Amino acid sequence: MTPLLLLLLSPLPKVPANTLSPFEREAGWELLFDGRSLAGWHRFGQPDTPRAEGGWEVVDGCLHLPAGGKGGDLATDRSFGDFELELEWRVAPGANSGVKYRVAETEGVAWMVGPEFQVLDDERHPDGKAPITSAGSLYAVMVPEGKALRPVGEFNRSRIVARGDRIEHWLNGLRVVETTIGSPAWEQRKAASKFASVEGFATGRGVIGLQDHGDEVWFRSIRLRDLESQPGTSVEIFDGETLAGWKAYGDARYVPDQGSILGEVDGGGQSFLVSERSFG
Repeated sequence: MTPLLLLLLSPLPKVPANTLSPFEREAGWELLFDGRSLAGWHRFGQPDTPRAEGGWEVVDGCLHLPAGGKGGDLATDRSFGDFELELEWRVAPGANSGVKYRVAETEGVAWMVGPEFQVLDDERHPDGKAPITSAGSLYAVMVPEGKALRPVGEFNRSRIVARGDRIEHWLNGLRVVETTIGSPAWEQRKAASKFASVEGFATGRGVIGLQDHGDEVWFRSIRLRDLESQPGTSVEIFDGETLAGWKAYGDARYVPDQGSILGEVDGGGQSFLVSERSFG
């Protein structure tokens, strides 16, 4: 029998914060934050420096930076090249932070230089007035499109995909940035940014960092799938606008909806959305 990809309209069990289901572990996901300690993290550029008083702490299962914190930027002990990163974050009113990745940590460097998923209160912070520095942007380089940012005080869910020259930013289930390093659009926008002279920007391996801008911010459910250890290549099977390449079976209704596939049950039994293309 030729293997196909099936989408079954059935809810997955909700997994508590800072945990992984057996299915997720089998798929290669690992937690970067255990929900209890700062194990696996250090102050950027100062791996042997004790945690600063009033800096990063663990509160209610979250990595928390108090307002006016003195924790400095927080970085993973390990470096990553190609990966999928997922996390949840929320900010205090007017707060600014960010998730940096592929950041080289070299001796004597005091701040993180690399691509950034902007974490921000768009309504109250000045950076929110310009789309290219607003929440979800590839900060100062790529504008987020079609985003749905949740109100301040609620957790947003973010996903970063970095695979070779391909970078994607996702916010609350919607892909808001997609770009290819080295493409004409990338070169034009990088040249117009403050990173124009940065050699190797967004390429290679590096740490993942959480920024300290002196504002209050919370992070949780930080997990990563190392794509360098996963076989195969990434392919697009949904164009975000049509169901081309798919067939529906059963009495559910499947339609494209704002970049997602919406399935609605019609009172019957199981329904499937089946790819026309075969996979191994």
